[in-house]
Amino acid sequence: MAGAGPSLTDGHGNFHGDVQSLYAHARLDEVEVETRAQIERALAAGIDVTHLDSHMGTLQLDVNYHDLYVRIAAEYRLPIRMATRAWMRSMGMGQILDQAEALGVLAPDHFWYGGPSSPEATPAYWTDVLRALQPGVSELYVHAAVDEPEMRAISDAWAQRAADYRFFTAPSTRSRLQDLGITLIGYRSLRELQRRLHAR
Repeated sequence: MAGAGPSLTDGHGNFHGDVQSLYAHARLDEVEVETRAQIERALAAGIDVTHLDSHMGTLQLDVNYHDLYVRIAAEYRLPIRMATRAWMRSMGMGQILDQAEALGVLAPDHFWYGGPSSPEATPAYWTDVLRALQPGVSELYVHAAVDEPEMRAISDAWAQRAADYRFFTAPSTRSRLQDLGITLIGYRSLRELQRRLHAR
């Protein structure tokens, strides 16, 4: 907690345990102070910050928080992780899309949130997703992880995470990406494009 205000923590001094508890108790001005403090701490540590995101979607699931998220991203000249435009409009957050465009904040064109029904279904599921990708920049939201005792201890979904890791690190997947004409990039590419398009 880089600079947490009292409304951001529970009776034990920890961040609230879930998004709804935060929304029920937090003051938006203290959320802004904490968000800025975390970014500044990363920059001061020499981390090459490529984009903004928030754990569990905290800054993305409420229109007031999302407004803050976009404003801070514009100030730091960083792209953001954002849900698909259709979902944003269906949730009454179309003004956030307009705000991001007006401030020159970029995000992937498509955001895939979902996953296989089981570890065994993983190769077929993700292969179908890759084949169905549309033109533009797509982000696949994946919790891939190495199968280790620590992962098994902290997540009931360890087997799925391990299966995702095996799929996305397999040489056959890299070959499949090449066959489908998919180019791998990271948020750094979006950041550099955003800064070129909106040079100060």
